[in-house]
Amino acid sequence: MKRGITVLLSLAVLVAVAYFTADKWAIRHETIAFHDPARDNRLVAVNIAVRRDKEMQANAGLIKLPVAIINHHSPVKNTEYSFLANIFAWRGYLAISPQHDLPTDPPMVTKVGEPYVGRLPQIQRGVANIHFAINEMKKLQPNADYEKVTMVGHSMGGDIAMYFAKEFPEEIKKVVTLDNLRVPFLTDGKFKILSFRTKDAQFKPDPGVVPDDEQAEKAGITVVTTNFQHNDMRDTGPDAAKHSIQSTLDKFLEDTGSSAGQLAADSNSGKQVVTETACQEKNRRVGIVSSGPCVNVGDIVDNLLEGQYNFNKPRTVYLEEPFKFRLILTTSDKQDAQDAFSGLPGEITKKKGNFAQSIEATLRGDDLKIEPAGAQPRTATTSKPVEWDWTVTPQSGGRKTLTIEVAANIQVGPDKHRVQVTTLHEEVVIQVSAFQQLKSYVSQANGLVVAAAAAITPLAALIALVPKVRTFISDIWRRVRRKPFPNRAARRAKGK
Repeated sequence: MKRGITVLLSLAVLVAVAYFTADKWAIRHETIAFHDPARDNRLVAVNIAVRRDKEMQANAGLIKLPVAIINHHSPVKNTEYSFLANIFAWRGYLAISPQHDLPTDPPMVTKVGEPYVGRLPQIQRGVANIHFAINEMKKLQPNADYEKVTMVGHSMGGDIAMYFAKEFPEEIKKVVTLDNLRVPFLTDGKFKILSFRTKDAQFKPDPGVVPDDEQAEKAGITVVTTNFQHNDMRDTGPDAAKHSIQSTLDKFLEDTGSSAGQLAADSNSGKQVVTETACQEKNRRVGIVSSGPCVNVGDIVDNLLEGQYNFNKPRTVYLEEPFKFRLILTTSDKQDAQDAFSGLPGEITKKKGNFAQSIEATLRGDDLKIEPAGAQPRTATTSKPVEWDWTVTPQSGGRKTLTIEVAANIQVGPDKHRVQVTTLHEEVVIQVSAFQQLKSYVSQANGLVVAAAAAITPLAALIALVPKVRTFISDIWRRVRRKPFPNRAARRAKGK
């Protein structure tokens, strides 16, 4: 018994380590904003996760990426399921997470007696978002299998996943749900289903949603009952819950045989691409991404030069107010970057890392305007530091994450194809405050009040003087009329 527990814990640790490695070194995350013209240009933001080496192989036409659609719980955001997205990406999937809810959407209301207790409009909106996101992603990454996708979802997102599978079974490869409560499982056995359940008393499934053990076995449905709470099944949940789900999900994906390597083998009817994938997998473990045939570049990586990456780490910034983010690579011990950060927000963070002559850095962040965008290439030498500068403008308030990545570009093999080695991956958490903007508005308002007061004071004084001036002139006029002029008096005397 103890031995079994030890083996299970070891497997969980291995999965956690593999997940951490994939997340930090090999997986690319990006949020893309699409607008649906058929629905008044509705914003459908999608967060994608894809392994860099698999993406490069797909771009070269070597493989076709399997696709997983991850649907969030309401009102949780689509970016709060990276622990799921990274498992799929690590397995070679293109993981797509659409944002289903917008602040302008009407609130979700429970209506007993209506289909899915009144949630049908929100579920159907989610299905429309998925179809639209898939069609848009086909334009950006055509080398992916959008014909049959793996549908994933937590709670309301699980209901969207199951409803999509019910309405469009021909588009489904498999379904994974985490404690969906309203839409019943499909028991026709057309595809495999994995579902994680909780014993949370506040989130009980409606009658008939979860099949009994006999129905589940006949239909190929795997139901995993956990001791976790309903809201533990996302990024903010405890590590024990996430690692347990990752381990079971990873085994499910392995047993059901879906990976980019499997698709490549199927499409090429041979073992060449599978062998290539195994080689790429080996290199990935040390943060290597290759654009060409895989070669063992371990010795090259070991001989890369070592430097120090220095960057400022702001804590609090202000809405719509740009700030500077600077990254400096010192390539020798004689170089000092301290003075270069004078006047920049935040403390200076220093990280040791490798570099090559050809090197590039990328800064990205959710709902942050970053200029310049994309990878910024540089040439590194030991004679002077290498510097990158970005201007970052927060577009919304709250907690944001800046991700800085640096990759060394090296050429290997007889064809001199490019291999990228990730040498730095750091996340900077910042708090975006609207206080400064409010302060600016108040200052502007105070300026208007002061100006108005300055104008009103002399005007009021002038108005106050008007009656006195008018009285003074009237008095003079009356006196003049009473006192006769000299020439008039003389004429009167002659007349007598």
